Amino acid sequence: MEITAEKEGVRAQASEPRRLPPGSVGPLKWKDCMLLGLGGFSLFFGSMTIQSMAIPVYQMLLGVTPVMLGLAMTIPRLWDAFLDPVVGRLSDNFRSKWGRRRPFIVLGAISMGISYGLIWMVSPDWTEGQKVAYFIATALLFYTCDTFFAIPYQSLMYESTPDYHERTKVTGSYAFWGKVADLSSGWIFPLSQIALFSSPIVGIRWVGWGVGIFVLGLIGMIPGIFGKERYYHAAVTQAKVSLKAALGAALRNKALIILMALCLLKVMPSMLASSMDHYLLVYYMNGGDIALGSSWKAALTTAYGVVGILSIPVLQGLARKFGKREAMAAVYGLVILAGFGKWFLFVPGHTWIVLLDAVLSAPIWIGLSMLIPSMLADVCDDDELKSGFRREGTFGAIYNWIVKLGVTFAFLGTGLMLELVGFDSKQGAAQSSDTFFWMRFSFAGVTVVSAILGVFVSLLYPISRERSAETRRLLEERRGLV
Repeated sequence: MEITAEKEGVRAQASEPRRLPPGSVGPLKWKDCMLLGLGGFSLFFGSMTIQSMAIPVYQMLLGVTPVMLGLAMTIPRLWDAFLDPVVGRLSDNFRSKWGRRRPFIVLGAISMGISYGLIWMVSPDWTEGQKVAYFIATALLFYTCDTFFAIPYQSLMYESTPDYHERTKVTGSYAFWGKVADLSSGWIFPLSQIALFSSPIVGIRWVGWGVGIFVLGLIGMIPGIFGKERYYHAAVTQAKVSLKAALGAALRNKALIILMALCLLKVMPSMLASSMDHYLLVYYMNGGDIALGSSWKAALTTAYGVVGILSIPVLQGLARKFGKREAMAAVYGLVILAGFGKWFLFVPGHTWIVLLDAVLSAPIWIGLSMLIPSMLADVCDDDELKSGFRREGTFGAIYNWIVKLGVTFAFLGTGLMLELVGFDSKQGAAQSSDTFFWMRFSFAGVTVVSAILGVFVSLLYPISRERSAETRRLLEERRGLV
C-alpha cells in the first residue's frame, strides 16, 4: 500500500510542482554549521570513551577476560544496530511543532548522559559474571539512548543544505568536533587515575558522571535547540515512510551499497586496530605497565585528533577540486602506507615514534566522518528524485546499521584474535614471541588488505558532482527551493 503511494507521490509531484514556504533558502552561515556540528562532539565522545575505557577498566583493572569483554561489548552494539532503522523511520514520520528531528535530539542527549554515568558504577567486589552482566545491561541502555539521539541528529545534518559542496562544509564541522573529541577522549582514563581520587574505581565514577552530564547531556542538546529543519516543509505533507519500502529502495541503490561497503572496509579494520594497539602499547612496548601504556594510547589518540583537524581543509579542497569519490580513494591509498607503517612503528625502544602512525592513519577517520556523510546526503537527493520521499532518517539509519555492525564484529574479532594468538592477560608482558608476532601481523595486515579494497570500491561510486547538480535542478523544478 505504501509502496504504491510512493509511486503515486512521484507522479503527483512531477505534474504539480509544490512551491514550499519561503524563509529557508540561502547558504548556511558559519555559526549555524558550527552549532550543528557540535553534536558530533557528544556523539563521538560517548562511543569513543566507552571503547577506550572498557578495556582498562573492565579488563585490566577488574580482571574480565578479553573474550568475555569482547562479547559484552558486542551484544549492546548488535541491539543498537537493530534499533537504528526503527528510530530512523520513527523520526522520518514524526510530526510536531518543533520538527521531526529536534525533540529526539534534546531528549536523547539527556538520557544518553544519564545512562553513560551508570556504566561506570560497577563494583570491583562482584564476580566476573556479575561485572559482565552489569556492563551489558547498562551499555544496552546507553546505546538505546544513543540511537534516539544519533539518528535524528545525523538526519538533521544530512538535510541542512541542498548544495553539493556546502554539504562537505557541514560535515567538515561535524568532523572537526569529532576530532576535538579525539583530542580529549583518550585522556579520560588517565584523568580518572590521578591521586585526587581515593581509588581508581572512585575516579572512574566521578569522571564518568562528569562526562555524562556536561559533555553528552548539555552539549548534546545544542543542535536540537539551535538547529533548523530545512526540509521539514517538504516532508511534512508526504505519506508515511514505509520501512519495508525504504529497505527495498536501499538494496536497489548502488551508491548507498557502495558507501556501506566503504564503511565496512574502514570501520572493521580500524576498530580492530584501535583495540589491538592498546594491548601492544601496554604489554609489548611498555613492559605491562597499564598506566604508562594507557598514557601513550591517550597521546596517540590526541595525535589522531590533531592530524585529523589539519586534514579537514585538505580533504575539503580535494573534494571541491576533484570530487568526493576521488578524495575518498586518495584517503584509502594513504591507509595502505599506514598499514605497512604499523609493523615498523609499534616496536619497543622508541615509543614516541608511534605518533607518526597518526599522520598516515588519521585522514581515513575524516573520510568516514566528513566525506561519506556528505556523499550520503547526495544519495538522499537521488532517492527523492526516484521516490518522491525525504527519508534521511531511514537511509541514515541503514548506513549507521552497517557501521555499527562493523564495529560490533571488530570488538568481537579483537577478543577472538587475542585468544587465537595465545594472549593471556595474567602473563602481562611475559607473552611468547609468537604471540606478539601474530598480534603485530594482524594489526598491520588487516589494515593493508582492507585499504587496497577500499581504493577500488571508492572508484565505483556513481554520483559525481555533475550528476548531483542535475539531480538538484530536477528536484527544485518539481517541488521548489529549500
